Amino acid sequence: MSTFSERLRRLRQQANLSQVQLAGEDLSPSYISLLESGKRQPSEDVAALLAERLGCAVEDLLTPAGEERRKQAALSLELARLSLRDGQAHEARTRLEALVVEEGLDRALRDDATYELADAYEKCMDLERAIQVLLPLHERALNGATHIPLPSVGLYLTHLYSLAGDLNAAVRVGEASVRLLNDQRATNTREYFRLASTLTDVYYQLGDVNQAKAYAMELGQIAQRHADPQSEAVLAWNAAIAAESQGKLDEALALCHRALGILSEHGSGLDVARLRYTAAWIILRHDPSQVAEARHLLELSRDALPVLAPAEAAIWQTNMALVHLIEGDFVEAERLARSVLLDLSMYPGTQRAETLLVLGDAQSAQSRAEEALERYVAVVHSLEGLPASRTTSGLWREVAERFGRFGRTDDAIDGYRSALDAVGIRSTEADVALAMETVRQRVQEADRVFAEPADAEDHTSADRSNRD
Repeated sequence: MSTFSERLRRLRQQANLSQVQLAGEDLSPSYISLLESGKRQPSEDVAALLAERLGCAVEDLLTPAGEERRKQAALSLELARLSLRDGQAHEARTRLEALVVEEGLDRALRDDATYELADAYEKCMDLERAIQVLLPLHERALNGATHIPLPSVGLYLTHLYSLAGDLNAAVRVGEASVRLLNDQRATNTREYFRLASTLTDVYYQLGDVNQAKAYAMELGQIAQRHADPQSEAVLAWNAAIAAESQGKLDEALALCHRALGILSEHGSGLDVARLRYTAAWIILRHDPSQVAEARHLLELSRDALPVLAPAEAAIWQTNMALVHLIEGDFVEAERLARSVLLDLSMYPGTQRAETLLVLGDAQSAQSRAEEALERYVAVVHSLEGLPASRTTSGLWREVAERFGRFGRTDDAIDGYRSALDAVGIRSTEADVALAMETVRQRVQEADRVFAEPADAEDHTSADRSNRD
């Protein structure tokens, strides 16, 4: 059975408070030290003040009865974590929602439950609620008022905003976190590297290449100083994504292989799985003739699917659908794409548009032109609600190419205009003329293609190797 002094020390440490911070202006640090050594006992008023600052019930501080309640809450939290790992996100969400509103729960447990609840919401495809519950925790992390590290909270919130398509909010959160960590000289952790690398990628997506390069250069210097393999792998990984977004596909693929080599030896299984499907994504768009290698990478990462977030699992499945498309198995490609769209029915982001393109290509390959056109129109509707970025620009261009292939000249021109707008380029008459010429070329190709028997190479999205 614990004593008051032991409970006070444990709760203070869990709240990430020093004795000076707990004392505040009302008490002295030496008095807190005496309380924790068992040489003093608090009055009722002092106990209530301490409990408020510790974020717990007075009962938990003064009596051992709170210990049992805390153990039950800790057990509930662990069960929720197990549910998340087992892919039972809805069950975890229900348990965690009850836990975070439990009266008298100490701050450390409540913060842990809040962080896990954001994960549960994300896996239940509710990004709005995930962001909503994580925002206050991030504010407290910036103020040093939680035991959860700022890099972890900042990274996750930046990731959520990026998934939701709010890149400007992602930058605000990432910048605030990185700035404070730089001021504190706390830049030698892997989580800091992940945070700063994610922020670098967001800048690339926004088209701020100079800022992205500045971050990448700074991260490279930090990685060299600390010689941490996993940090170097994260840097190479994000550099690969940035290179792909700039159309430097050879460089992107080389960086992916480099990161894979490092992570295979030093990284976690989940990170390796993520990098494998990222490498497969680049291969399929860089050189579809290497579809066997892409398939191999996807198969190696299949076991991670149950623990991936929905958007990540959707990327894996869409890539596998594209593999089947390139291999000529149009029916399986369509089935996988439809499955992804069902999973993403309430999920914002570019992945839905990406999957709709694959589905349309699969239907086109089966000579179902009207259905394919419906899918491409659905791509337009998906993109119209998303903020401008390099990713949306690439997707606008791809759907414009599809419309051109089907002779939908006006729709194709609109798509090219939107592609230019998404990267901040104002359309000129010369731009329109160039787009028109591209459309005419696509129409000529379409006339030739539809005059021949269905062929995997002609009708699939293998021409994505020309992307960017």
